[in-house]
Amino acid sequence: MQAITTKFIGPTNHRGDRIKARCSAGSVTVSWDWELEARENHVAAAQALLGKLEWSNVEIIGSGETHTQDFVHVLGGAA
Repeated sequence: MQAITTKFIGPTNHRGDRIKARCSAGSVTVSWDWELEARENHVAAAQALLGKLEWSNVEIIGSGETHTQDFVHVLGGAA
């Protein structure tokens, strides 16, 4: 089983705020949704990665913030 980590990426001259979600199977970067809270943005990015990987039989069973303000999302089910 894998865990997904998500990290906030600040704006540049060409792109706005975004979140990068990654695990050993791949990664995805999604735009920040200003209608969501920070934790919700991180979970949404992790969900986007699950969708990209087509892991429909896996769900996020827990999420937590690290000391570096990144998030880790624990998966349940069969990947």
